[in-house]
Amino acid sequence: MITTTDILTRVLEHFPLPTEVFAPESNFWLTLYLSGDACSYAKAQAALEAKGWGNFDDTSEYSGFVYPKIEVPNDAVQASNTLAAALFICDKVGMEVNLIDADTAFNPSEPIFKTLYK
Repeated sequence: MITTTDILTRVLEHFPLPTEVFAPESNFWLTLYLSGDACSYAKAQAALEAKGWGNFDDTSEYSGFVYPKIEVPNDAVQASNTLAAALFICDKVGMEVNLIDADTAFNPSEPIFKTLYK
């Protein structure tokens, strides 16, 4: 079983992010690809929204997958701290982390992204 520490270690291996896409002083969208049951989702949504994460579906329309995003500075320490808090929540409520990426745009129709964990 993969731990939160294992996920963070894998994510941090990608820093610094490629400067030709992610400018060193810029921000990027840290995106989690999560799956779980509706009860876990409701708990995760409330806790992650309280920490500034967005891009959630209405709990009545939840289909088993969700892709919350948060804008973070292109800094390994700040991204790691933000991610660690989210992973703790996901672990606590039973949401599975399937993928994590860094994206230059909130809108998925215009992405330039780097997969950080799969």
